[in-house]
Amino acid sequence: MISPGFGYCMKCKLPWNHCESKSIMYSHSSGTFATCQYCWDHSSLDELKSCYSMVYSEQYRQSGKLGMGHTRQHLLDCVERDYKKEDVVLRRKQKINSIKHRTKKNRHNNVTLLRQN
Repeated sequence: MISPGFGYCMKCKLPWNHCESKSIMYSHSSGTFATCQYCWDHSSLDELKSCYSMVYSEQYRQSGKLGMGHTRQHLLDCVERDYKKEDVVLRRKQKINSIKHRTKKNRHNNVTLLRQN
């Protein structure tokens, strides 16, 4: 074990003291984490749901009769919400970068035309 006593990312198995966790808020004041930020950024939605489902099962087992205060499905819905929200942000950044690239290319073409005249 790299760091005995520390929890770890459910996907890459790195302990939390060696990576940044990705928290999923399932209420205004409560959240949980199952993956590191790197694995979150490089995983499919199905892979992430599997990891958060495993964490839910472990937390449910540990909570005993106290209960969780939320369902597995609610947590998975929150995972999907965050995944889609970040996917939209990424697509917007890619679109902006594409526009910047085209604008830069157009400027370059205009300068080339001016030089030829």
